[in-house]
Amino acid sequence: VNHVMFQELGFRKADQEDFYRPESSNLASILASRKGNPIGLSLVFMGVSARLGLDASGANTPHTFMVQVSLQECAPATPSSESSSDDAGGSKDLSEHKANRVFVDVFHQGEILSEEQMHRRLEQLNSAQGFHPLQQSIDKLLQPMHPRAVWTRMLTNLLQASRTRQDMDRANYWLGVIQDMPRQTDP
Repeated sequence: VNHVMFQELGFRKADQEDFYRPESSNLASILASRKGNPIGLSLVFMGVSARLGLDASGANTPHTFMVQVSLQECAPATPSSESSSDDAGGSKDLSEHKANRVFVDVFHQGEILSEEQMHRRLEQLNSAQGFHPLQQSIDKLLQPMHPRAVWTRMLTNLLQASRTRQDMDRANYWLGVIQDMPRQTDP
């Protein structure tokens, strides 16, 4: 998925000036321009993964939206002699991971992070902002998101983008859509 989406097809993150534009969250626009914000690119990644039979879902991480991919049904991992991963970052190769799931940062060309690397990244982000969350808080952030929660986060981003651009008519529209959504119930 990474190779095709980012190398062959050239999907990439939205430019800073385009980041909060509604087009960066609109799937038709993302497919046409091949650029989007993290949640928009993640939806494309999750859709392609689903078509390939992979179990991919959203990860409700702060600061950027991530995809988590279950490796339980993937081929067994084999050690890689040319590993490009390290403790701080990730890699682009699933064969380097032996865990049950990995996290894909589509905003950084499909960087793949193990659960341990994700924990460290979240701890660093929170520590830099003066937050020191409990371990169970991080674990909760890394749970697969219900599709309705993904949709709500995307709509909330559109609401915030409209407010930032001082487009109150559009902001009120997105607020109405969010308020009209049926509430999520646990399965």
